[in-house]
Order: sequence, then structure tokens, then C-alpha cells
Amino acid sequence: SDDPKDWPERGTVLSMIELQMMVPDRAQPVTISLREVFADHVAGPFDPLDSLRNTKDGFGAYPKLFGPRWAVFVPEQAVNPPTGARFVLTLKMENSTAGGQATPIRRFALSASRDSRWQKLINSSEHLKRRSELQLARKSRAEIKGLNLPVMRERPEGAERPTHVFVRGNRLDRGEKQEPSVPSIIPGLESDAPNRLDMARWLTSPENPLTARVFANRLWAELFGTGLVETQEDFGSTGTAPSHPALLDHLALQLRDDHGWRIKAFLRELVLSATYRQTNRADSKDRERDPDNRLLARGPSTRLTAEMIRDQALMISGLLSDKRFGPPVMPPQPEGVWQTVYSGAKWQTPKEGPDRYRRALYTYWRRTSPYPSFLIFDAPTREVCTPRRISTNTPLHALVTLNDPVYLECAQAFAKRMREEGGTELRQLLAWGLEQSTQQKAKEAHVDTLLALYRDAALSYQELPDETHALADSPENAALVLVANTILNLDAATKK
Repeated sequence: SDDPKDWPERGTVLSMIELQMMVPDRAQPVTISLREVFADHVAGPFDPLDSLRNTKDGFGAYPKLFGPRWAVFVPEQAVNPPTGARFVLTLKMENSTAGGQATPIRRFALSASRDSRWQKLINSSEHLKRRSELQLARKSRAEIKGLNLPVMRERPEGAERPTHVFVRGNRLDRGEKQEPSVPSIIPGLESDAPNRLDMARWLTSPENPLTARVFANRLWAELFGTGLVETQEDFGSTGTAPSHPALLDHLALQLRDDHGWRIKAFLRELVLSATYRQTNRADSKDRERDPDNRLLARGPSTRLTAEMIRDQALMISGLLSDKRFGPPVMPPQPEGVWQTVYSGAKWQTPKEGPDRYRRALYTYWRRTSPYPSFLIFDAPTREVCTPRRISTNTPLHALVTLNDPVYLECAQAFAKRMREEGGTELRQLLAWGLEQSTQQKAKEAHVDTLLALYRDAALSYQELPDETHALADSPENAALVLVANTILNLDAATKK
């Protein structure tokens, strides 16, 4: 049946096919060597020829089956079975989709052909030439050093995926087939049969001022903490009104017309503005009158995002790796947090080297068990779209920066850096550490507080040898690690 409602929800992959012939008066079967696979089209990342190589990949529809598929398996030589011979066909299906769900062939039909054109085709000079060119192209591509970047393009005719209305939202109950188009409520599209490219051009055209305003507002929020329209996710009637409507319109025109959508040029204009370069200090009256700085009477003071806080700690301590590109990594995290239900995957932290201290951008992410310190600092779980992060300030934040393995390693490295680069006297070390962490000249009162903390900790660690050796090689150095950890935990160190 070719009824879409009868199609399975998962794809099918034929990992291996083996053909044998049982001949009368012979104890052992005769294996028939298969040489070529001709498929209706290639779907997914697999080569149909893999089904002849006894791998888990091969011919099929991956990861979804959107319609009937067919393939012709051509033997090395034409087969002339003797009278009474029987064929034995062995199919192996070892592939799976995400989550370990198998991809077996649920319903299929077999047929044999006496058409000699298949044999002529695989032995023709043209076919052999094409096969040789394909192998050479694959070898050349494998030698190219770089990343495999996905490129969006239209599927070829015959491999198009039909889209159906889900009756009552049930994906198993497919209704009327839908043709490619864009919403009819969008005005001003020139084409009679608009496509996604037409829609993209309309989104950035002067006839649609919303895109520039939303984009400019989002970039403003990255610098000032709050957008001119606070509800970045909602520019409609249920969202908040812009605090400075004329400014938002001006910025949108600057971004679109003057800077041509160039983000760096637009951000440069914002950070060089008098508004951004104001001091963020304010007296109690100003903070009481405008606690959220909606009047822009002072410079921004916002908390770093979850990823930035970790990267900043690594950078201050001197551990941050400048390695770029490559696969995700698994940095240190508390034991027993990362657990997988559907597979036996494990969190494997590099014991040393740059992969242990790479930027947060490269941290391995699993939606069912996200990186814990990022979650505590308000990073979304990525299960749903999150246009705006809501920043919080809770005691859990301090527990992370004081106890998480990443920040303890940063504190140890930062203490070592303070000893090597901060100066010869203890007071100089502490003042230098404060300046590195906060980018502000250290106040005498703050240095006095850290000096008192260091002396108390050094005395305590002299009586706690086990805790001392967990941090450093001496009570004095362990006390400096504690002070370095405190500096990294300061509120001024976790703000932009």
C-alpha cells in the first residue's frame, strides 16, 4: 500500500544481503557474489553499496521512511540455476536511529529478473569509468582537511518528502498533502508561487521594518542587559512597549541601511556611544528611582552568561585553551551527575591537554542531562526555543563557583599565576589578583579583607593536612588557592 498513513515512523536500513543457491546432490550451498546495487535514490548518509560489505550501513531510507523504496542487486555473473535448485536470501539489519531504535525492513517484496541489460550495464566501459571517477572523487574529498558543513538545498525530484496535515495533531494520522509555499498573510511578495527565498528577501526588505528592529533590540540587550523592548521574544501587543521608541527606530535604520546588517560595525557604534561608556556607579537615590536603568542614566552592569562565567575563570587563571574547531569535549563536572538512560555512553573527561580547558562553546551537550553548572547559571536546556534568558542571582551560583571541579582547578592555576606574576610581597599578589579578576584598581579595604582571609586559612590548613594536600603542597599555598577561589567568586568578577 502507498497510503502515507500506513508508512512507518522510522526508516529502514538493509545492512547486508547475502545470496546462496542450494543445488541438489551438493552438501554445501553455492554463494553468489553480488557486485552492484542500483537504488531509486540515495537517502541519508549511507551508500547503498555498503549492503554488500557486511557493515551496519547500506541501502534504505534513513532516518525516516517517506515512501516505497526499491533497489536492484546485480550479481558478478549471470546465474543459470540447475533443475531443482533453490535460492536462500539472507538479510541483515543492524542499524538504528537516535535512542537505539532498530531500523528493520517491516514489509518487502522480492522478484528476479532475466533481463541481460543489468549484466551489460555493470560491465560496460561507461559504467566502469563512472565508478572509477566516483572512487577517485571520494578519495580526493577524504584528503581535504576541513569541516563537513551541512548545506540546505532542495531535494531532487523523486526524492522529495511529501508533507501532510496531521489530523488533530496526530502524526500517525496524515491528512491532506501540502505543497511548498509561504503563509498567505504575508503581503508584498512579488512571485505568484513564492518560495523560501522570496520570503527571506521579504523579511529583510524595507517593506518589513520588524526584522531590523528585533535584531537591533537583541544586540542592544547583549550589551546593556535589557533590550529597549524588554520582551525580546514578543514584539506584539502582549509584549512590553519600547522604553525609547525613537531610539529603537534609529538603531534599526542604522543596522539595515548604514551598516548593511554588519554586526561588528553596529556593535562598534554602540560600545563607542556616550551612553554605553558611562560609569555604572550610581547613588542610592538614582538606584531607587530607576533600579533597572531603563532611563539609561548610567552604564550597564549585567551578569555574565553561564558560558562566559566559566570561560572568564579559565582565562583569568591562564588555563583557557585557544584551540579552535573540532568535536565537542567533556570538561570536568561533579561525579555522578551525567547519566544516560538509552545508551551506555559515559562522560569521559580528558585528564590533561587543551581539550580539558576549551571554551564553553565546545562543551558536549545532551538535552536529557545538560552540563550542570550551565543550568544553574540560567542556560536553557535546549528542549524548547528560548529567545531570551532570564538572569537570576541565587546562593546556588556561589556554591558552583566555590565547589565545582572546574573552578577549583581555576583557583589552583590562578594562585600559581599570582605567585609567578603578581610580585614578591603577599599584599602585591592579592592586589594584582583583584585587578586581573575585576579589571579595576584594587581598593585597600578589599586587599585587607583578603589578607585576613589568607592568614586565617593558613593557620587552619596547618591543622588539616588532608585538605591541604587536596589543594596545594603547603598550608600557605593552599590558603592562596582559597583566596584565589574567593576572588573568582566576587560579584565584580562575574559581571560584564
